[in-house]
Formats: sequence, structure tokens, C-alpha cells
Amino acid sequence: MDALHALIGRSLDQYMVIEQIGEGGMATVFKAFQPSLNRYVALKVLPPGFAKKGDFAERFNREAQAIGNLHHPHILAVYDSGQDKGYSYIAMRYIEQARTLAEVMKQPLETKRMVELIGQIASALDHAHQAGVIHRDIKPSNVLMDGDWPLLSDFGLAKMVEDVVELTGAGVGMGTPAYMSPEQGMGKKVDQRTDIYALGIILFEMLTGQVPHKAETPIATVMKRLNEPLPLPRSLNPNIPEAVERVLLKALAVKPELRFASAGEMAAALKGAFGEKPDEVLAGVDQTYIAPQGKTAAPANPATGAGGERAGKLEGGKLSLPVNIFGFSAIGVLVGLVLCGVGLLIALQLLPDRSPVTWQYVLDLSTKMNEPFPGESISKWEAAQTELSDDLALAPEEINLGLRVFGQGQGEAGCQETSLLVEPNPKQAQQIRNKLVGLSPAGLESPLTEAMVQAFNDLELAPDKRNALIILTAGEDSCDPEGVAQISTLVQRLNVRVDTYIVGLGIEEPATEQNLQALASASDGVFLPANSSSQLEDVLELIQENLEAENDPQAIALAPTETPTTTPTPAATATPAPSATPTEAVAAALTAQEAYDQALIAALAWQADAVLSEMQTSALGFLDAEGGSVSWTVTFWSPSAGEINSFLFNNGTLLPGQPVAVPQQPNLVSFDEAVNLDARSIYETAAAAGGSQVMAEGYQPAAALTQYPLDASVATWYVNYMDPQSFSVVYTVIINARSGEVIQAIDLR
Repeated sequence: MDALHALIGRSLDQYMVIEQIGEGGMATVFKAFQPSLNRYVALKVLPPGFAKKGDFAERFNREAQAIGNLHHPHILAVYDSGQDKGYSYIAMRYIEQARTLAEVMKQPLETKRMVELIGQIASALDHAHQAGVIHRDIKPSNVLMDGDWPLLSDFGLAKMVEDVVELTGAGVGMGTPAYMSPEQGMGKKVDQRTDIYALGIILFEMLTGQVPHKAETPIATVMKRLNEPLPLPRSLNPNIPEAVERVLLKALAVKPELRFASAGEMAAALKGAFGEKPDEVLAGVDQTYIAPQGKTAAPANPATGAGGERAGKLEGGKLSLPVNIFGFSAIGVLVGLVLCGVGLLIALQLLPDRSPVTWQYVLDLSTKMNEPFPGESISKWEAAQTELSDDLALAPEEINLGLRVFGQGQGEAGCQETSLLVEPNPKQAQQIRNKLVGLSPAGLESPLTEAMVQAFNDLELAPDKRNALIILTAGEDSCDPEGVAQISTLVQRLNVRVDTYIVGLGIEEPATEQNLQALASASDGVFLPANSSSQLEDVLELIQENLEAENDPQAIALAPTETPTTTPTPAATATPAPSATPTEAVAAALTAQEAYDQALIAALAWQADAVLSEMQTSALGFLDAEGGSVSWTVTFWSPSAGEINSFLFNNGTLLPGQPVAVPQQPNLVSFDEAVNLDARSIYETAAAAGGSQVMAEGYQPAAALTQYPLDASVATWYVNYMDPQSFSVVYTVIINARSGEVIQAIDLR
């Protein structure tokens, strides 16, 4: 934020900037002087690019006004907000020598003080929630301490920028992963219960000295939170009373509806848990509250406690054990342990080694699957059963195969109905075939987005894994109208390759097909229509061949698909079918200029008002030293049609694009004659900015011409150096597409 540092000694409106006193991921905080009221203020300033982004100014003023109307003893007072010289700022109360709660928590807190702090923060949250304001980034460093008095700060800041900053690299966007609720981590809409979850994490940290689900990277933290149960607080600190643990289990419930309805309710329960009748506090709360979605915590053995220890009577801090501890009972226990150990060893030896390759099948079981294909008597489900069973018989034994289904319910409950029937493991083909026989579509809802989110959770998401989702559906998501946005957010946050194939069975409505195409694009995958049982056979065979060849899903676009007309169009006959090994085709690299020129002709033939959204090398071809690539994707936007259309070049051949309706204008490259399309010079500039050292380690460059996230008027080249196998990005160079200057070089390792 060098541009922000230059503000020192200058003024923003009526505020004279004196010195920097803090810096975070979204803003820089300065001490400033307000002459009109003869007082110091804390001035939080956002980077200048935000003010140039769409309707940010309007949204900033709206959010700032809502925050300024929050008047509570434990909320840091906001005096003013505005925009000047291209900067957006918020003027707040200045606290001399302020500490944060994070600093206070470095030392153990007494019970009374802990309860007091949670109660004070909870009262501030309740006040904000009643005013319709969600914080979204509750954490100890956002609680300022005026002496011993906590003041919650940064209300609304995450909301102000979450739609502006594009998620890149290994980032996870707005919010702090260590304190982020599962639904916020998945990019879902959030309400006040996401703040209650974060407050629960703060309490967990106060009681145990650590946050749960710690991991090496932010996204790993989010994924652990989605896939692993919360570590029981008493397993980390046995001195925590059971009633207090129940408060934590409820505050940190995976499902928002199981959490406290308000922060004040949580604070009251905590006070009661430390009170005279703790047994009466949340008696019905147990470990099932913290079981990940789709998984259920194993019930406690009646003879064991919550921590798995032998139940007994606690007297004077010692466990009263059963009689005859050194007699036959002890011998029996030892023999049992030995036998269990032998059994465990045998079981471990019999378990097949897990493969780095996983194919997860996701099937629609809504009643639409009972409908026949057009002109056929066989239903879509019967065809899917038959063709999948045949394909599974030929699937490699060593890879992990799994099965998830969705669409078995109705109403609100049906919109959460998705089940993992076969967990991905080697040698599961026959088990999946057996499961298919016993399934029949019966649901009225089709929660496709929820099924995709849970299917991602089923996978081992790591750069060295090769995962694929094969989704068969007879329609679009009937539950989540914002599914495309949610999947797009989740995929960008994961930053791990997952090959996604969405097969639409007999989709007749154009709007439904467009929605499925958009969902496939959001997941970096491909949509494939199957309008007959024979076409379904061909599509599934093609997917399996593509997976076995470890090709990108987009490579499947080279394959011919069955057309409903008997007379083939020139476009259909002009594109030859690929060989059994598409990678053997002769590569014909195009420069960025050549790809743009050809795509522009096709785009203007599609819509006369088409303008460039972005262009990039695809996963099928990296950027070579001459600035060429065998595969480019050039995307255009048509304001009149409200659609985007991506034109794919593969081995020098332009493949026809498929227009997709989008709810709002996408980011557009500020394109003019000054924008440099000489990708060779871009390659050389990036190499000189550290890329050559990265390439020496075996990483390959991919390039994208796109809008700069912090300034819509700036066209930029992103050169991403990635692992050629996993496609995970390790190094990024951002270059001004007009001046050729390096804006930033980022080592993501």
C-alpha cells in the first residue's frame, strides 16, 4: 500500500494525516487531526482502486452510514466517512496507546474476566444485528481495548470490499479463515449466526489457548473446518466444565440453525455454565452439533465419557475404578487390547492403497429423472443406470471411485438432501453398481449446488491429487438461485484442480441449459448435453476416455456430439473427430494477437456489440518463449444479449463458443490500441521479474489479459507459473498491459 503511505503529511477532506498506526489486509489506519473540532481521529483508508470500481462509492456510503448509526458502549464510534482524491475513508474515535483483545489473550484470563468480555462483545453484536448489520470478520484483533474496556471495530468493512476484491491465488477472500464459519468459507449467504460462530471461536481460544482446525494455509483451514469435526475443548483443556463445553458446541455448530439465535443468548448460557446450576444449561447439546455436513459423530459408548475415558465417579480429583483392577478383569482387558491390536494390523494390511486419482459420481434422484428421453420409452434414470454400470465395469480398479446422490426429498428439507452412498476408495466399482440397482428417483427438489459443495468435501483436495466430478442431472438447481456465484467462489477459494463434467439428460428448456453451462463454467468444467440414451452412452464413454488420458475437461469440446437434425451443419463437418489420443495431434501455436483477431471476427458475427471481457491461455497449452500457445480462450460480453461467449482455440483451430446468460456485466478489459498483445514481450518481462528462476524449478507460465481488480481502467497481464500436473499456481507476475511495467510479483509459496 505504498500509495497510501504517501498520504502522510497531506489532507483528506478536513483531516490532516499525521502518521500510520496500523495496517491490515483491506485498509491502512492513520492518526489524523480534525481542526474543526480540535481532536485526533483514527482514519481508516482503503486503497484508491476501490473508488473506481463500479458502484463502490454508493455501496461504501450506504455501509458507512449504517455503521455510523451504531451507537453502543462497546462499539468503536464512527464519526464520519467520505471519499477524496480517489481514496475512501472512515473517521473513527482515536484511542491513545490502544491494545487489541489479541494482545490481552496472550495471557490466561480469569473466568470472571472471560465471561465479562464475552458478554460485552455479545451485547455489541446484538445491537448491530438488530440494526441489520453483520460484522463478518469477528476476531480478537478487531476488538480494541480502551484500558480494560472492549470496543468492537471494523463493522461492515468486509462487506464493503467483498464484491470488489477478486479472489486470486491461495486467498480465501474477505474474513479471517481461523474465525470463519463453515457457510462463510463455502461462499454462502450469511446472517448474524456467522458472527456468533466467530465469537465462539474467540471463546474456544480463550479456554484452550488455540483456535480449532489450525492448518498451514488459509484454504486448508477452511477445508478442515468443512471436513473435520471440532476438536472437543475438554480434550485440549480438561479443566473446562462440561456445561461450558456444551456452550462451545452450540456456538460452533456446523449448521447455523443449531447455533444460538443471538450473541446475548450465548453470553447468558456461558454465565449459567459457570454458575450454580451448570447441569441445567444446554442439557440436550452433544457432539452431533459439530459433526461435518454429511457425517455424523459416532455415539459415545455407554461405558465411556465424552472424552472416551472410562466412566466412573470423580472423587477428590481421582477416578474411582471398578473392583479387582489387578485381577481377571485386568487380564481380560489386556487380552482384548492385544486382540484388537492384531485385528487392527490385519485390517490395515487388507486396506487397499489410496490412489491419487478420484472419480466422484454425483447423480440426480429427483422425479425428473423418471421422464423418458424425447422420442424414447426408456427413462433417463434407466439409461443412466445401464450406461454407468457398463462404464464402471471398465473403470481402473486402482483409482478411487465414489457415489453421491441428491434430490430425494421435498420442501426445505429436500433442499439439503444429499447423501454420500459410497466413499471414494479403490475397488469400489462393484459396490457402486450394486447401489445403483437399489436406487429410484423420488424427490421433488433438486439441490444441485449443495450436492456439488458436498462432493468437493468428499475429495482429497491437494495439489498432488487428480480429482474429477461426473454429475448427471435432468435439470437445474431448484433450491439455490445463486448457485453459480457460490460454486464460482468456492472453486476460486479452493485453488486446487477438480475436473468437473456436468451431463444434462434431455434438457429441453434453453434457460435450464444455459444455467447448467454457467454452473459448469463456474466450476472450471464443461457442460455436455445428452439428449438420447445413445448420446448418453457416447458422452460417458468420452468422459472416461478423457479422464484416463488425464486431459483437461475442455479437451472434450473437440469431440463431436449428436445433433438433433439429420442434416449436419458446415460447422459440424468442419471439425474432425479427435483421435483416441488427442495429445498426439500436431500442435499449432497462436500468438495472442492472432487469437484475438480471429476470435473478434467470430464474436462480432455472434453479436455486433461484443466487447472483450478477458483472454487467457487455457490449461491445454502454456505460454511459450515466442509468446504463443496451442490453446487460448477469448471471452466476449454482449450488453444487448446479456451474455458472455468464450471462444476456444485448440491446436490452431477455433471451436464455436456457447453463449451463457449472466446476471450482471462481467469484468471487462479496458481495451484500446495501446494494450500490448505481444505476448512474447510479456513472457520476457515476467521472466525477468523472477519467472525464469521459477521455470528453472519446472513450473510453466500461463497468461491472462484481464481487468486489474483494484482499478477498472487498468488492463493487466497476469502471468501465473504453475505446476504442469496439478495446475496449482506458485508465482504470479502482474504487468500493466499498456506501459509494460511490473505492478507486482507474488510468490504464493
